[in-house]
Amino acid sequence: MAPHTGDEEAYNPVTWEPSIAFVKYAIWAILVSSVLVSLTMYHMVPTMKDRASWTVPMVLVALAGWYLLRRGNLQAAIGVLAIGMWACVAAMVILGGGLSAPAHYIFPLIIFMMGWLVSTKAAVVTAGLTSGLTIAVIMMGERGTLPESPVSPPALQGLIQICVFVTSTVLVHSLVRAYKKRLMEVHATNIGFAQRTRDLEIAKAELHQAQAQAKVGSWIYTVATDTMQLSDEACRIFGQPIGTTLNRETYLELSPPEDREALQINWRNASESQSIFEDEHRVLVNGAIFWVRQRAEFELARDGSITRVFGIAQDINERKLAELSLRQSEKKFATAFQSSPVAASIATLQEGRFVEANDKYERDFGWARDELIGRTTGDINLWPSPDVREQWAVALQAHGSIVDYETTWIHKNGERRSVSISGEIIDYASTPCILAYITDITERKAAEEQIQSLAFFDSLTSLPNRRLLMNRLEQALASTHRDQRHGGLLFIDLDNFKTLNDSHGHNKGDLLLKQVADRLSACVREGDTVSRLGGDEFVVMLNGLSEDPLLAASQAEMVAEKILVKLNQSYDFIDFQYHNTPSIGVTLFGEQDESLDEPLRRADVAMYQAKAAGRNSIRFYDPQMQAAVSARMQLETDLANAVRQNQFLLLYQPQVNATGCVTGAEVLVRWQHPQRGMVSPAEFIPAAEETGLILPLGAWILETACSQLASWADQPAFEPLNIAVNVSARQFQQVDFVPQVLAALERTNANPKRLKLELTESMLIDNVSAVIEKMTALKEHGVGFSLDDFGTGYSSLSYLKQLPLDQLKIDQSFVRDVLTDTNDAAIARMVIVLAESLGLTVIAEGVETIAQQELLLSQGCQNFQGYLISRPVVVGLFEDFVKSRA
Repeated sequence: MAPHTGDEEAYNPVTWEPSIAFVKYAIWAILVSSVLVSLTMYHMVPTMKDRASWTVPMVLVALAGWYLLRRGNLQAAIGVLAIGMWACVAAMVILGGGLSAPAHYIFPLIIFMMGWLVSTKAAVVTAGLTSGLTIAVIMMGERGTLPESPVSPPALQGLIQICVFVTSTVLVHSLVRAYKKRLMEVHATNIGFAQRTRDLEIAKAELHQAQAQAKVGSWIYTVATDTMQLSDEACRIFGQPIGTTLNRETYLELSPPEDREALQINWRNASESQSIFEDEHRVLVNGAIFWVRQRAEFELARDGSITRVFGIAQDINERKLAELSLRQSEKKFATAFQSSPVAASIATLQEGRFVEANDKYERDFGWARDELIGRTTGDINLWPSPDVREQWAVALQAHGSIVDYETTWIHKNGERRSVSISGEIIDYASTPCILAYITDITERKAAEEQIQSLAFFDSLTSLPNRRLLMNRLEQALASTHRDQRHGGLLFIDLDNFKTLNDSHGHNKGDLLLKQVADRLSACVREGDTVSRLGGDEFVVMLNGLSEDPLLAASQAEMVAEKILVKLNQSYDFIDFQYHNTPSIGVTLFGEQDESLDEPLRRADVAMYQAKAAGRNSIRFYDPQMQAAVSARMQLETDLANAVRQNQFLLLYQPQVNATGCVTGAEVLVRWQHPQRGMVSPAEFIPAAEETGLILPLGAWILETACSQLASWADQPAFEPLNIAVNVSARQFQQVDFVPQVLAALERTNANPKRLKLELTESMLIDNVSAVIEKMTALKEHGVGFSLDDFGTGYSSLSYLKQLPLDQLKIDQSFVRDVLTDTNDAAIARMVIVLAESLGLTVIAEGVETIAQQELLLSQGCQNFQGYLISRPVVVGLFEDFVKSRA
């Protein structure tokens, strides 16, 4: 395993997206400043008209940088801007009067740009070069070797300083904007971690149970690190504490000293021939000797060298004791033979004719002793191929004994069974015979396959699971670092996968995952790895990418785009077609030593950035995402505390009719953070939706609104008022949503006819019948409904007329430009006409000017809400507003 260096945030122009915007701002700043300075020198400084063209090189540098940026060559653009600007300014300083030249003010800005665009080291080098140039100019000035230059007038110096100040402000704005964008885009990386952990624990428990039942343990030996990792059952078989890790030397020390040389020879022979290793040997456990059977396979690198060994250890002590007991004494042979726990037989060496068999033969293979005696193995068709028996007999005769020869036998009923045969040549009735002990290992073979599957493969898709992926990733990290090549990780998450499970059932979700697995496998090369981590998360590991990081990133992006196109194609189910999209995060590895989890973490973070960018997209990892991820995690922690400590406040925004009379209010929640102050809903509501905290928060808002209605019931001035409460899709989708609302009304004794729930169009996309059922149930108790943000979604008119609505709400995005945008005006008019035809009232939100209100009023809108009427205020100020309008 490669050591962790901590250098996970090295500069990577492929994934550093803020630098692109920064370069654009810098180019525009250079162009505008150069033109302003040239015009000033030409029109306002007569003595410097001939020098007005000095800024032309700077303009050319900026245009060259713009051209390279448009071609997608970010590194070249940065180099041209950095070197070209510094050279232009240095020339202006030398030719324009040394330190008195106004252009000298630009050097700090160039140093700042180098630090942001390239690295701290580049900024330090630029500062050093600038300091050297300054000293040289001073010395040239002292010696009088500088070109003569007229004194720059204050106007020119002031203009250049202003350009520097404005440019610095614009570039700093770009920096702040980039970080704010990260804070708004990146999701917390720990979403879904709990589910993956549960899946891993379940698989681990199943693996342990299967191994314990079969008395078969597993182990993995890594050649590079000389470490042998044991499963719990393997630790028990070898007499080691749980969690023990062995090396080559400690592994050999498990066997008695007299057996170690033979064990080493067997291992050497198997590794040299790269064949399957099989052996039975003794181990010392607390001073006692136990028998163990081992079987192992080798994993090879591209150059043919062995990188790993995957092995299985079986506890065969009981069987070996039974075998040894048969050989202890001629006198007890018959008794031991019959009491063997496994099937045993004696057959002639040459013909394979049975002369004896115990009753376990009938138990395991269906043949009674009387049916076997005198017949050959060919007579009863015991071996699938007679050649196999003959080869075994020849090998037995050559070596004297064969231990654990595994083959296939045919049961009397025709069923094929896997068997393990231990045999030796004996003289029986003066005839060379084979004494064989035959163990039916069919169930053990199935258990081994199950262990292999549970340990390294996903049970649903048959793709490598997380454990096998991490093993291959560890090997890939070592090989890419050694070969100076790059590898790529693509973290793929299916968008809105939960919607398919919720609407069509988990069986359809499983079918989708299988089809996704097939499509991913078809998009990669043979040497690449496609893995399912759990749920709807997949990882693709690309090996052997280019040595050049830019080319390697391009290769990884090509695969990601291929996957994006493939997974955007419709999925065919028996009764319908389904369309799904992925979000893909991409990162490279192999350029530096790093921990095993680091590349996967980077790809995971990049995937969440793709989610935040609108899904169905590809994003490369940006090191600055991590800061945004940490900030998002802190926001979720603070939000959970806020729900527990009731740090929220309800504001009331008045709603009025055409005469200006207050008809009610919409309640809007605000977060009073103890350190940050008032937090915008735009920042914390999405986090509350994703974490599920919207449920307790929504319940509190509803309860508080109902309590306020109850307190107004005895006051004539406020009793007719309605309160509108926004309901989130997640809150409305709860099975017990209707009982929750009715319980809140009953607890507070509020009039349900004064409560209006505002729903959004997004709730109508899935399961419209369930939405109508819940609305109808609440409508029967007097609760009203308003369709919020109407016109921004994709509501079907056929569904709309089925909904028991009372009101349509014209979205503020249409109201804002209703006076200037003919499309917005047409949409607003359409909503009003549609509401009239359906017998619904209409309210326009976001009304800010009298002209907007008058236009909407002329088209038939009778209710209004917005800053023109009042901003959202606390309940006391709202009550004062109502009294002032009475």
